Amino acid sequence: MPEGAPPLTPAEARKLFPGLERMTYFATNGQALLPAPARDRIAAAAAQLAERGYAARMRLDGQVDDVRDRVARLLGAHPDEVAFVRNTGEGLCLAADLVDWKPGDEVLCFAGEYRSVVHAFQGAAHRGVRVRIAAPDERGRVTPERVAKELRDRTRALVLSWVRYDNGARADLEAIGDVCERSGALFVVDAIQGLGALPIDVRRARVGFLAAGAHKWLLGTSGTGVFYVRRELLSELVPTHLGVGSMRDADEHHQIGDPYPVHPVAAARRVEEGSRNQLGILALGESLELHERVGAQAVADQVKRVTDLLCRGIEAAGGRVRSPRGEGEWSGIVLLEPPPGVDAESLSQRLIRERIIIGAREGALWGGAHYFNDSADAERLLEAVRRATGA
Repeated sequence: MPEGAPPLTPAEARKLFPGLERMTYFATNGQALLPAPARDRIAAAAAQLAERGYAARMRLDGQVDDVRDRVARLLGAHPDEVAFVRNTGEGLCLAADLVDWKPGDEVLCFAGEYRSVVHAFQGAAHRGVRVRIAAPDERGRVTPERVAKELRDRTRALVLSWVRYDNGARADLEAIGDVCERSGALFVVDAIQGLGALPIDVRRARVGFLAAGAHKWLLGTSGTGVFYVRRELLSELVPTHLGVGSMRDADEHHQIGDPYPVHPVAAARRVEEGSRNQLGILALGESLELHERVGAQAVADQVKRVTDLLCRGIEAAGGRVRSPRGEGEWSGIVLLEPPPGVDAESLSQRLIRERIIIGAREGALWGGAHYFNDSADAERLLEAVRRATGA
């Protein structure tokens, strides 16, 4: 917890989200609500840049590593293993670019993944890499058993979403990481739909690379993301993505003579080749401070509490839950099929007009609950569903 900062309950933290004064928000799986401290940090930093220019930029840049420390604590990692990127896709592309692939290497993915997960490694085809798509189980889950069955001798990496974007199925990272380690496959994780909502320990899960944009469960802004590289991999990476910021002597901007020496820093920040999104990173730091004050387990408990209410309520109204809800497989994303005769897309639009923000996909309401949601939010949504059915 931040030094001197008191702990917060989810109910207390809720008061720091001004958007909730006028709406009920179940769309974190698409875009975060920005908490007031993050909003105010952006405004303050922008004012400093307006008033002081370069001097302010240098001062703000000096605060980036404080946020790196917070990200490392969230992941269970060392700060040297954390870099900042623009989004999840960029992080995955970096992972695909940094590996020393051999012709014939295979990357294993599973059907139903978000497209960027697959496209990032399809981009390595010119280096002889083949992406193979396997099927998840009948409930749309990727289990350790399914992974073990699909791994081959040429499988160099498994690339997997921790939480599936469509139905919210959560993978058991630690068990899958163990399977990958025993087979020698690199474990690459897209964490955008879980990081910030669920506890994680990347070392225990034996994750090699992890990427997550900040604009969902991390409660940050678009154009900001985090990238993790396991320390043991740093010496094996192909140093193709380089700039001044990648070097050990990054503060020495001017080189006299030729050649320019190439001495990449032995840390994940070697991929931060130039200027960074200071405002987005500092806003993320404020949201991570809130997360620390609430506590990772309290965050997850609140997410579970509210999503359980939604799932029980939709079933009581005659609908169906399509998201896995068993122990260790639930997440903050719920796919809620309304009762027969109710069109999900029309219902979603009606809810939005009533300032209950939730999406729709595949004939179901598609929502995401975070720690700022409470039982009253769930009841408001469920009451609107009951009205739509005439119950």
